[in-house]
Amino acid sequence: MSGTDSRPAPKPPDPADSVAEYLRRNPDFLVHHPELVAVLRVPHDCGGAVSLIEYQVDALKAQCRDLRERLASLVDNARGNEELAQRLHRLVLALVENHGLDDLFATLYQGLEDGFGADLVALRIFAESARGEDRGLAELVGPVPEAQLFARLLDSGQPRCGRPGADQLVWLFGERAPRVGSAALVPLTIGERRGVLAIASHAEGRFHPSMGTLYLRQLAEVLGRLLAPRVR
Repeated sequence: MSGTDSRPAPKPPDPADSVAEYLRRNPDFLVHHPELVAVLRVPHDCGGAVSLIEYQVDALKAQCRDLRERLASLVDNARGNEELAQRLHRLVLALVENHGLDDLFATLYQGLEDGFGADLVALRIFAESARGEDRGLAELVGPVPEAQLFARLLDSGQPRCGRPGADQLVWLFGERAPRVGSAALVPLTIGERRGVLAIASHAEGRFHPSMGTLYLRQLAEVLGRLLAPRVR
């Protein structure tokens, strides 16, 4: 006779039994881990109807999902605002270090293109230079009639985002105007003078009317302070 044991191999333990036994020995488990309640499905036998408890649990789960999504969105926005504030801070420091208007304008254009993703930038100041070495710069246009194109913008003192008027675009960007999909027009107060900073994108949705303009207003204040002693 063969000595081989013909008995069947023992059945491996079912993990579900271990979990069930653990919960029996720790009935307050969910008290210490309430986050699991939102993902567990607890049946309530009410025939074909949905029990009030089950309805409440489903509603709470939906609220939790909504809160998680809103929190994630807030965190993303906070990170984006922090990065934007840091880029603006670096740009302001770079602007302060420039002494001539020509260098200041070049630094502004480069900073907006590199740090803020601008495709086109135009700056027009309705004043003349107070320094001989800065005269003749294209940005200093004097008290020209075209300033009326921006009368409402200048009177409001608030940046406007979206699609500027065709006449405004042509005057600001010339032959490049058709390439502008959207833009931010920022009014500048430079002592008793005014000006306009235009930051444009090829994309239509890059600048839209509902976007925040806090950092644009802060940049406008910095430029106003830096330019005031240099124009008349």
